[in-house]
Amino acid sequence: MPEEFKCYFWDTEFDKLDLKENKKYIISRLLTEGDMNAFN
Repeated sequence: MPEEFKCYFWDTEFDKLDLKENKKYIISRLLTEGDMNAFN
């Protein structure tokens, strides 16, 4: 994931997030914490 998303995952070990394994969590977090640029 891009480093610019790190601010949305302040309570998570960002480097250990896996796009495939954690896709629901990542999408949910970006929808609730991110802006339209993050979501796009």
